Amino acid sequence: MKSISALSSALPNLRGPHFRLLPLLGFIGVLVESAIAATNYSTPYTFWTLAGETKGTFDGARFNSPLGITVDPDGTVYVADSGNHVIRKVSPTGDVTTWAGKLGSAGSNDGASGEARFSYPQGLAMDASKNVYVADSHNRTIRKISADGTVSTVAGSTAVVGSVDGVGAAAGFGLLCGVACDASGNLYVADASYHNIRKVSISGEVTTLAGSAGNLGSANGIGSTARFNAPQGVAVAADGTVYVADTGNCIIRKIAVDGTVSTYAGKAGYSGSTDGPAGEARFAVPTAIAVDSAGTLFITDLNGTIRKITADGEVSTVAGAPNQLGSGDGTGRAAGFFGPAGVLVGTQGWLYIIDSSANAVRIGSYTSGGVVLVQPISQMTSLGGSVLFTVSAQGPATYQWLKNGMAISGATSASLLISNVTFDDAGIYSCVVSNSTATETSETATLTINPDAYSSRLSNISTRSYVGTGGSIQIAGFIINGTEKKTVLIRATGPALANAPFNVPGTLADPVLTVFSGQTIIATNDDWSTDATNATAVEAANAKTGAFALVRGGKDAAFVLTLDPGAYTAQVSGKNEGVGVALVEVFEIGSSGKSRLTNISTRSETRTGANVQIAGFVVSGDFPKNVLIRASGPGIAVAPYRVPGTLADPVLTVYSGQTQIATNDDWSPSEVGDAAEYTHAFAWPTNSKDAALVLTLKPGAYTAQVTGKGDATGVTLIEVYEIP
Repeated sequence: MKSISALSSALPNLRGPHFRLLPLLGFIGVLVESAIAATNYSTPYTFWTLAGETKGTFDGARFNSPLGITVDPDGTVYVADSGNHVIRKVSPTGDVTTWAGKLGSAGSNDGASGEARFSYPQGLAMDASKNVYVADSHNRTIRKISADGTVSTVAGSTAVVGSVDGVGAAAGFGLLCGVACDASGNLYVADASYHNIRKVSISGEVTTLAGSAGNLGSANGIGSTARFNAPQGVAVAADGTVYVADTGNCIIRKIAVDGTVSTYAGKAGYSGSTDGPAGEARFAVPTAIAVDSAGTLFITDLNGTIRKITADGEVSTVAGAPNQLGSGDGTGRAAGFFGPAGVLVGTQGWLYIIDSSANAVRIGSYTSGGVVLVQPISQMTSLGGSVLFTVSAQGPATYQWLKNGMAISGATSASLLISNVTFDDAGIYSCVVSNSTATETSETATLTINPDAYSSRLSNISTRSYVGTGGSIQIAGFIINGTEKKTVLIRATGPALANAPFNVPGTLADPVLTVFSGQTIIATNDDWSTDATNATAVEAANAKTGAFALVRGGKDAAFVLTLDPGAYTAQVSGKNEGVGVALVEVFEIGSSGKSRLTNISTRSETRTGANVQIAGFVVSGDFPKNVLIRASGPGIAVAPYRVPGTLADPVLTVYSGQTQIATNDDWSPSEVGDAAEYTHAFAWPTNSKDAALVLTLKPGAYTAQVTGKGDATGVTLIEVYEIP
């Protein structure tokens, strides 16, 4: 044992906003005990990474110093992504989305999920109704996110400074860290800067449960006579007992229902990693704490370990090696952590860990060893296929298969057969195996749906609009994304629209179709069937894509092209400067391969009546697809485009058949901004009169109609983007 003036030499290099709290801690005179040999891994947990680093749906989801974590009963994880000022949602298979707030935008606004703002959110807790509560540290408030994503402030105010008891906005907090919720819906909050534990009733009344504002120490006692030193973690057991990670004192505290505070494990002022009986055990920097239904505590320790305290007070280490940093998956000492700062016990007994400095969400499960002889293996299959997961046990045994940690009804044999696989079957599978001596959970196996062959995609685009002359001709843009060539059918129809069953009036009599790559002409066509080879190719493509048939000898234009990945434009003009309504279409021929259409756009003149701009597109595949749809008028009138005669105020409406799905007049940056960033759509001026929608659409055919507000007319650009 050696005395030092600060704890820094005993800690690994830590980074992230969570560790700004370290200067608050009273570490002067802390005694550091080196006791790696005394670490006990009697119940090792096996950890794997759910999300972060290189995992997640957006080609590697990223967090920025995440801190708080909570989990709902179906295994969906909620993360306080502190450095990004948002609350993220992580599916059981690791898909990451932003649930509330806006990435990189700090603030204190309440409102709908995309309009609300947070400032370095830390602790999270969930009540029985699946409302999520947020310790919004720099706003000094407790926020509530309803199940529908609506954000409100429960207690505290940015205008109130100090540790002030009161109701709702009249209450004051300091730097809020952990938050916990009891069975009745009361909240318990660790206030690190004022060294106390606060309680928020279901009516919003804030009281001080234990500790004295601004007075640090380690004294035990009742209520305000007790002292804490920058407490960060808080948990509440089923019987109402509150447990505290008293970070600056390097100990775990217990607050009984009558308010009596006692030291539960560790010794105040002594830092270390020793396991053993509660009074002999040592903690380095305990930050977060969770309790399971049996009263067992789990603690994240910034020395890179996850600690456990049984109900009888025995302390052990379940994963990580003291002061040996890493982020590797593994069991017990072999698992690595850079800066574990959040912990929660799931209903299935899994541990959910926020590894803040590694910017990752980790999951751990306990395996006693020796029961499961053969582990299940991860598999990938296509929709409609079958998979078989199998385990083998030592001696006679019973089995219960789990999906995402939840028991599968009737799945009680050594093998699990999943037939006619659907998207809903994707997930993480494991099996709880019990024999006469022990119970063990198998390793996890992931079922993945083949993304290349079966992911949903934009497969064709069509736009019907008025074709004028000069700057009012019809211009369709599309992008082929990927690494391989893509074969497409491109058509410009006018005469075909004039006939049954369409009977569109005022069509373009003789469209001319020209495709460009940049300023280079790739191909041009006037009268699709004049060339026999082209006619045969177009007819075959019509049949394969389901496009309506064209009559040989007609004046419509079309061709089949095989194009490299890149951006292209298809221009439709009238022969001899003819004008009228035309339909331009781009069809993807076949959905296999590693290239695809990812966004499509058309610029043309929007008129009234039958001459409004109508874009059709198809979402193909088996799953819903997120899309961004935009109608630009003012946005293309300014630099660098400076298109003359644009529509001053476009109105965008999306239909499925005759059913209106959504409409927009004047876009909202809070709802569209992130989608525009992900798709690299060009920026619009703030508060412009352009229109946009972000929609999640099931596979099928859709139309997006652009009209001018008040029957105004002008040139408009309509775009449909696939959101990755």
